[in-house]
Amino acid sequence: MTKLDPVSDEITKQVLSIIWQSFRKAVQKSRNKPRINSVGAMHRARSANLLRILQVGLEKYYQSLSIGHKIVVFCGSGPRNRDFRRNEFLYDIHVCEYDFVPSGVKATPIPFVKKSFLQLESEFANNTRESLVDFSKLVCGLSDLKIMLLPRSPNREHYLAPLRKAALDLEGPIYAVFLPHPRDWEKSQALGRIPEDWLERLR
Repeated sequence: MTKLDPVSDEITKQVLSIIWQSFRKAVQKSRNKPRINSVGAMHRARSANLLRILQVGLEKYYQSLSIGHKIVVFCGSGPRNRDFRRNEFLYDIHVCEYDFVPSGVKATPIPFVKKSFLQLESEFANNTRESLVDFSKLVCGLSDLKIMLLPRSPNREHYLAPLRKAALDLEGPIYAVFLPHPRDWEKSQALGRIPEDWLERLR
């Protein structure tokens, strides 16, 4: 049993705070980098950098709550995990507790996931179909906390309506987090105060 089990309102609050702080760091970092000629490549690079920064913040936080337990934060944009020999595991970001079991022949330690604490998907495409497909991955999981990152939009209800329906039979907490699209990171308001409508609890 860790301080993480079960998930608390304080943990959820801290995770959401880490997401916002990671976003601010990613925006600041992007402004100090030369622009990439390909607009699509630039957007993908910014999104990947956000996930890498978020991975570092979540790893530090979850490890502080789980002294004596093995915590791994998988991230497709981050470094390869030596124990699992992979960087991504099912989700864009996946926070897990893990341990080892000896193999059946040579008793070689093999890592396995004991518990999933956080599953996060990120989809900045202005496409509700793509966001729902990625959200469906969260529906398949058994994590304590599930978060979907989406682009800020004046039509946020176009994103939320299908997600609410998909989340109808799930256990909470499940959140949709709206962040400025990578194309808008040069705008001054991207680093302003946290918008009131940046967060929506789906369950």
